[in-house]
Formats: sequence, structure tokens, C-alpha cells
Amino acid sequence: MLKASAKFAIPQKGRRPQKAVNIIRPQASDFLENKEGELRVTWLGHSSIILQIDGSTFLFDPVWSERVSFLKRIGPKRFHEPPLPLTELPKIDAVVISHDHYDHFDHDTILFLANHTEVNFILPLGVGAHFDRWGINNSRYQEFDWWESVKVNSITLTVTPARHSSGRNGKTDKTLWASWSLKGPQRSAFFGGDSAMHDDFEEIGERCGPFDLTMIECGAYNDAWSFFHMGPEQSVEAHIQLSGQTYLPIHWGTFDLALHVWTEPIERVIVAAEEKKIDYITPKIGQTTRLPCSDENQQWWPNDIQWSDAEHTPITSPNLKS
Repeated sequence: MLKASAKFAIPQKGRRPQKAVNIIRPQASDFLENKEGELRVTWLGHSSIILQIDGSTFLFDPVWSERVSFLKRIGPKRFHEPPLPLTELPKIDAVVISHDHYDHFDHDTILFLANHTEVNFILPLGVGAHFDRWGINNSRYQEFDWWESVKVNSITLTVTPARHSSGRNGKTDKTLWASWSLKGPQRSAFFGGDSAMHDDFEEIGERCGPFDLTMIECGAYNDAWSFFHMGPEQSVEAHIQLSGQTYLPIHWGTFDLALHVWTEPIERVIVAAEEKKIDYITPKIGQTTRLPCSDENQQWWPNDIQWSDAEHTPITSPNLKS
């Protein structure tokens, strides 16, 4: 772990794009069409997502800051601008947070949403303490433990297990980390947040699935921290265990958070997804996909960067039952 962390501090070729990332810039008006029976997903980069499901709109793990760090000028820096300004967001029914790490829970973004909109926040246990410290009224948030549920309009959100950690400012594991199931009258989705591979994906699928869409991390992995993050092949396997229909790989393409080149996660995902014959989408950052879709498997990233496959750098999570 320490050896890998030391390497992380040394810039390496391929970990950041050499050219500008080609993103799509949506507008608030693009999100107006949202009714029961609809399922639309807009990947904003990394794990920030706008999900429109059965007439409701949710914003997951919003991060608009330039860096994901406790310092403004030091820490992992964006590869690209946010696809749309915070002022251009559509009406959001709830902001959903998976855990309090900086690349998922951004102080400046949360304060903007709290001060300039009327949206409420749905959180894992303990994360509300940050809101209290930041001067946000506790009426704006609700906290939940694993397997607890809350209803927003016609959508039931259930907090589901994850295998990760939490912490800010040197305080670790004081708050809960989680994934989320969303179930509407007609459509369903799963948001994985951050997680290593674990034994509960099948149970989540049995209790909350099947899912029309799964959004699962595929990047920022290393075998030294496989207890906290899964690899691309495990991400595909998690989708299968969840009884997912369409898979959206997330947690890549925006920040340099590991030692692999920035395109490796999606290249390995495609190999694994094709081998397992699952439906997957690779939209551009900022692009909206309506599900089911005929074909969103476009290659918008460069294909001339050498990457390491699963045979040479496998990711195996410890202490799995199978």
C-alpha cells in the first residue's frame, strides 16, 4: 500500500489526457422531458450523474470543484470542465450521496446547492454532521443506514451495502459508505458509489433488482487497495450479480486517482463486457442516454495509449466467500 502510494506522487505518462477531453455541454432545457416510464442518464464525469427515472430527477455525488482535495491548489485536478454550470442544473428532486470522500462529496458544490436551490439531500449515516459544520440546516437532509428506504415522489430509494471507507481531514470511517437502489413504478436503477467487490451484490439484486441500469465504478483501482476499489472485470461481474440489464461504467475519465493510464479502465471494461455478452454504454461526458438504447458504445477517448490487461495486472479482492 505504501509503495503504491509513493508511486502515485510521481507523474507518469498516460495518467492524464494529452489533449482536451471531448465533452458534451447540455443545458437545463435538455432535461425537461421526464415522465413516468422514462429512464435517462447523464454522466457528468467521474461519479457525478443526473438520473431521470419515472418522472423524478436525482443528482448523484455532485463534484464541480477543480480539485478533489482538502486543499484548493493541491490534489487531483480535473481533466475537463464540468459539462454544465451549477446554475444550469435542471430542477432536482433530491441529491444523493454515497460517502464523504472528496471526489464524491464536494464542499463548494454542496454549499452552492444548499444556498441557491431548495433541493434536499439523502445521505448515509453520519454524513449530515458535515452539513451541520457547514451551517446547513438539518431540515435539508435525511440520513439512512444500509437497507433502510425513503420515498421521493414515486421512487423508493434504498441504501444498500458497499465495501469501502470514508473520511475527511484525517478522520476516517466516522460516517457510513453506501450504494443506492432506486425503484419506480416502471423503471429501476442501481448506483454503486465506491466499492470493492463484495459478497452482497447478489443479495442486493435479489432484494432490490432486477435493474434496468447499473452505474458501477470501474477506475482508480490497484491491487494494493483492492479492499476498497474493484477492478473493471469485477465491475462487470457486479453488474451481472445485481441482475442488471444495461451497465454504465463510472469513476473514470475525470481525475487521476490511481497508477493506471486514464483510458485503461474503459478498455478493460469493454473486453470483459464483450466476453460476458452484457449490454453496456460508453457515452461521452455530458451526454444523455435514454434507456433502453440501441447503441451508445462510441469510442470518444484516444486508442493510442498503451494499457495493461487483466492478465498482467489482475485485481482480486480479499476475503470473498467465492
